[in-house]
Amino acid sequence: MITLSRIERTALSQGWHRLLDEVLGNGRPVDLPIRLRLSGDESVHLVSAALALQRVCELSYAVSPLARALADDLLHAQGDDGSFGTIASTAVAVRALLDLRAMPGSEEVAMQVDFAIEQALRFLAESQDDEGLLASSEIDSAVALWQLGGRAEFAAAIRLDDLRDSMSGSRWQCLAQRAEAR
Repeated sequence: MITLSRIERTALSQGWHRLLDEVLGNGRPVDLPIRLRLSGDESVHLVSAALALQRVCELSYAVSPLARALADDLLHAQGDDGSFGTIASTAVAVRALLDLRAMPGSEEVAMQVDFAIEQALRFLAESQDDEGLLASSEIDSAVALWQLGGRAEFAAAIRLDDLRDSMSGSRWQCLAQRAEAR
């Protein structure tokens, strides 16, 4: 079982691949293609920090110094276009920031986090193609649905019905169905 202190030690040592393995292996079953997409060299740092932040939010009752440090890391990595690298890493980062924002004690970072979320959701919406997929990619769309499919903010930002329809015939159709049920 991964603990807060283990997350902190691994993040401080910048063991991003190890952190990703530990966080994903902690009760989060992930298909291999999605796991590979999340561990890509260009985004492993961001994805690891975001997934670690999600886990810290799950294990904490209020915003902790570790959560703030991970959030700061994410916020500083956000691109001018609103992305956190890839579509997949952006979806994971948005979920982490939404989780952080929902925690008691997030008022100190509310404006910065809210702005980052808004910009990232705009980036995701602009990446949606005519068929409804994000960046014309089933894998990126699957990650986005896995991370954000049940979030009202995501549904309001993109054409969720089109995305669900595009994913309904894919191997990740269960994610589209789950987004519909919420």
